[in-house]
Amino acid sequence: MFPTSMKTILNMRSSLPALLLSSISCHAKHQCLTMSMLRNGFIRHTYRYRFFHYAGISGNSRLVNNIQQIHVRCTHSLDHSKARSKEEENLTENYFAYKFFKSLDRYPDSIARKYPSQSVYSADDVYKLFHTNWSSAEPKDIAAAFIALSYHAKKHKDGITDEKYKSILIACTENINRFSEEEINNIILCLGHFCPSKNTCTAEYMNFFKALDMHCVKDLKTKSIAKLLYLCDVWYKARFLHRVHCIKQILTILGDKPRKLSYEHLIQFMFYLNLARKPPINMYEIEYHCEKFIDQATVNELGVIAMGFFKTSTPIRNRTVLHKIINKLMQNLSDTHEIALSAILKLTRLSMNLSETSLIQLLLRKLISEVPRLSVTCLVHVAHTSASIQLQDEELMVEIIKKVMENIKECRVKDLERVAFAACTFNYPATHPLYQYIIAEFSDPKRLEEIQRYPKSLSYSLLFLSQVNLYPKHLINIMMDPKFIENSYENGKSIGREYLSLDCSIEIEVPDYTGPRLDSKKRKSLAKIWTKPSLPLTDKMKVPIMNQTLAEVMDHCAEILESMSAVHSTVLLPHYNNPDLVICLDHEKEPISPGPLLSQYSCESIKYPPETFKISARWIVFVIVAYSAMIKTGEVRNKRTGLTIMKMRQLQKIGYTPFLISSSEWMSIGKNTKHEYLRNIINNLYYASSRNVDKNVQEMIP
Repeated sequence: MFPTSMKTILNMRSSLPALLLSSISCHAKHQCLTMSMLRNGFIRHTYRYRFFHYAGISGNSRLVNNIQQIHVRCTHSLDHSKARSKEEENLTENYFAYKFFKSLDRYPDSIARKYPSQSVYSADDVYKLFHTNWSSAEPKDIAAAFIALSYHAKKHKDGITDEKYKSILIACTENINRFSEEEINNIILCLGHFCPSKNTCTAEYMNFFKALDMHCVKDLKTKSIAKLLYLCDVWYKARFLHRVHCIKQILTILGDKPRKLSYEHLIQFMFYLNLARKPPINMYEIEYHCEKFIDQATVNELGVIAMGFFKTSTPIRNRTVLHKIINKLMQNLSDTHEIALSAILKLTRLSMNLSETSLIQLLLRKLISEVPRLSVTCLVHVAHTSASIQLQDEELMVEIIKKVMENIKECRVKDLERVAFAACTFNYPATHPLYQYIIAEFSDPKRLEEIQRYPKSLSYSLLFLSQVNLYPKHLINIMMDPKFIENSYENGKSIGREYLSLDCSIEIEVPDYTGPRLDSKKRKSLAKIWTKPSLPLTDKMKVPIMNQTLAEVMDHCAEILESMSAVHSTVLLPHYNNPDLVICLDHEKEPISPGPLLSQYSCESIKYPPETFKISARWIVFVIVAYSAMIKTGEVRNKRTGLTIMKMRQLQKIGYTPFLISSSEWMSIGKNTKHEYLRNIINNLYYASSRNVDKNVQEMIP
């Protein structure tokens, strides 16, 4: 019943008890995941600290009553795609950053370089430690016993909440304030010897952890900077840095007065900031202090700084700082570790504005020679950054895509998603072989577990493929399956905009699709969230340039047609949130008010031209776009992004004659010529034959 390539998945049933596969079909010469596979064997999982919670779905699609909690270690990988969990990916980045602290001599006081020494204990000695009455023991003996038992736990892969460790936890809790600072640090370090437990809610463990955390909070303001960072380091080594209150307190203390941080301490502080993500501090002060040390920092240390800003979602506001980072990267590109390169590119993507266009363009050009040494994951970050800021270097993209296709089996599904985004943004045609590589990988049954761990990568990849008019129906069936949606979005709540876009695009461009779709209630709720209200706005001086352009074009058109009601601002495609301007002219070129005709549609509906006037009238749409809708590099400067081209294509398919107006181009037209410019456009679009109009629009479609 099952193809040979499914043996691996079938053999996984012993470790994934909820997985029940019913059938696999073949599609386009490669095996694909079918609806019945996901319906009959879908694994629902969520992260909670270091645990997976698997809820099985049986062959008749009913939820199994009991939920198994399966213990997962800190590091694990998929045999096929080498995909890493979020924790593992962070571990790789963090290991890269952390190795600087251990390898450099200038961090002597703020790094815990050694674990407590391991004493030799016989089996009888360990047995005695487990059964000792610690009520009258000295604190140093209790601390030594905890350290010894932690090594025993490491050897036997025990969890700290196992019953046999209860007495030592109680003893440590009762004596927490009697331990010396060194003993406290050693106890925290040795917490990392215990394996993650299935149950972290035992009273003994919770009381111990809370007492240890609260003890560390005491006297923080009196400690030196080196000791504060040392305390961060021991918690990091114990793998509890995210969960303790004292780390937030330390980062707040250090972040409030960053000028007191030395160069070395600043980089170490940024590393822990990267781990903590969003501490309550003023990042602008950190940025100002970083500027002093940019020149003396190595490019790899700048990668650590970039991680701190990016992981806290903080863009660089000082253009001088950003320019210095990028220039140092270009000067030391061949010596830059790929993780540092990725971190700096992420920060650049977050911080860039138009003033950096030429600088980033130069960086992309220099990266071409580095492609052979960089991993696929790093190159995908390069392509993602390039597409996010609409800066295309054709030669660089060709090299990246070539290497991705050569190493497609090594790509994670997140890599496939990002390279699809880049290719579709830059309008690579639907015939490009990269797309079939991506579709084949998502259709490979060996990707099942990875897709279940990262379901949104499939959803976003299909969204990007729709931009080039590619709709793999067997994958859309999976994405639109209600159980897949439930798994991807916390029991189906707050589903993403990609579902609205794909559902509307299917209606327009895949009329023969018969698989599952969004129900009307979900589609309406999504449309209400993502659709902006109609314009124009009254005060043009206080609105974004795109909205100002829309209001000006509307005023000019109303003046040309001698009627304000002849121009209507509305959202024709609910998956595009910005409104467009609609004009309707009858066979005598007299305006017909489009507002009353289009008001019959609800917000989630695609607003087709009414059948009564679809043939007898010309429906003209002015699509106003921002500068971000245009590719900005070299020979392809006037090329539209894939998302914009898809909108033009879909408007034409439902019966409109679209014309694109870039807000930046509009502002470059003289005030006295804008009126005549629009008059000529309206005349040309009205009198042009359908064939010429189609050709006009087709020039903007790959």
